[in-house]
Amino acid sequence: RGDKPPKAVVSTQSTGGEEEHSAAYYVISAAQEKEALQREGDELDANIRKAEKEIHALENTIKVMNARNSMYRSNFTKVEQSSEDLEEERTLEEQRRAVMDKYKYKRRQVRELQEDLDAMSRTYDNLSAEEATITGQVGDAESRLEMGKKQHSDQMSKLDRVSKQLVRYAREVRTNKGKTTHTKEEDDIDVRDMADFNKSISKDLVGSIQSYPEAFSTLSNLLYQANIPIPSVTGPGTGGSRASSRASSSSSIASVRSDVSSVKSVTLGVTSPTLQLGKLSPK
Repeated sequence: RGDKPPKAVVSTQSTGGEEEHSAAYYVISAAQEKEALQREGDELDANIRKAEKEIHALENTIKVMNARNSMYRSNFTKVEQSSEDLEEERTLEEQRRAVMDKYKYKRRQVRELQEDLDAMSRTYDNLSAEEATITGQVGDAESRLEMGKKQHSDQMSKLDRVSKQLVRYAREVRTNKGKTTHTKEEDDIDVRDMADFNKSISKDLVGSIQSYPEAFSTLSNLLYQANIPIPSVTGPGTGGSRASSRASSSSSIASVRSDVSSVKSVTLGVTSPTLQLGKLSPK
């Protein structure tokens, strides 16, 4: 830029002074216009430099785009059938298919193993529940067995005492009747015992074979021919047989007890050496 023009001094003189004022005014105006043009030129110069930088950047972008377009265009170029890249692509595709097939197979195996594991887990839970139930049943059965053994031992001791009492009472009856062989009363006890035994055996037989029609029919005919009534059994199979055995044993013991009480009443009712036979007669 040029040096700024000196400021003009406005004077109030005569006509010659007015002409100097006009010349100075035009000099100042020219200097101001020059300064404005200088500023405008500087701004245009800055804009030109900025535009040049932008053009350079755009040229670089165009180069990058052209390079990418060339690569993209080359991807659509038809590959020769005998090229190494095509063979490698086929090999890789076959390997990918083999890996996918193996992956699907392993995944199916894992799913099947998981299903088997779930089924085994449910089976284990069911077996554990059944084991707990069976353990409880076994405990109850063992307690009932111990109770049954105890009852059986008590019954056997009672039966032993009753048998000894029967032997003693029979000896007393024989002594009172003056006999050394069986008396009618003893024969009556034996007959009752045999009847109870036959009833128990027939009930056990019926309970054992009632599920076999032919054998049950044959047994019924044999019992009918022997004038033995056919017992009724409520429970089939072994359970019914065991129940009938217990019932028959109880009935036999009750019969023995009744016989013993009858013999006791005969013995206690004797007031003389002669036995009153009318009080003890067969049923």
